[in-house]
Amino acid sequence: VGSITNQAGIFTVVNSYAKGDVTGHAGTGGLIGASTALVLESYATGKVTGNDGTGGLIGTSTHPISNSYATGNVFGGIGVGGLLGTNTGTVTNSYASGTVGDRVSTPQIPTGSQGGLFGTNTNISLINNFWDLGNNDHAVGDNSTPTGTMGITKAQLIGSEFSATT
Repeated sequence: VGSITNQAGIFTVVNSYAKGDVTGHAGTGGLIGASTALVLESYATGKVTGNDGTGGLIGTSTHPISNSYATGNVFGGIGVGGLLGTNTGTVTNSYASGTVGDRVSTPQIPTGSQGGLFGTNTNISLINNFWDLGNNDHAVGDNSTPTGTMGITKAQLIGSEFSATT
């Protein structure tokens, strides 16, 4: 389930956005549920509630994402991320600033498998990606912070080059 589509096929999504809240099941995203599309300069701002593999922008992504962001709070099961629930694609110059948590406990006390950027990540090609450190202390749900990701404060995020896009 996603605001603009449940599944984005092999094409390009550019300058797209979603501002409403989204509620779904596994693989729910604020913009796109499951994506095999190149996603550029796109964003989602609404609250996203799903189950496993839920993300603020995209539930499951297998292709590159660049210059995109998610600002809504994200709640789900296993593998929940502020930007992407499940990631196997390259991610560049993107960020997430919402709170990430499960659907049962309070968002500030994640029970596991929630990351500021990704619920799960199996791609090592991550470049210049950020998340709000005040909402989660690691980038990925396995408690890791891979190269190419960095937690920053909300003040740093507002003062960054990204603020021009928000």
